[in-house]
Amino acid sequence: MKRHALLSALLLACSAAPTPAANVTGTWRVTISAGEGTIAGMASFKQTGEQVTGWVGPNADNPIPIA
Repeated sequence: MKRHALLSALLLACSAAPTPAANVTGTWRVTISAGEGTIAGMASFKQTGEQVTGWVGPNADNPIPIA
């Protein structure tokens, strides 16, 4: 019975552990919705804490900055 209680406590502690926040840093393929359809594009993000900066656009040569 002690083993069962110990195993249950260990599983409960593991399931209650906080999970790290998502980080979107990197280069991504995106789909941009336009009034007449969609455009395949790219995005590049850098995340510091909760702040995300970078760009999005049809390609790296035509970026639209985000802050």
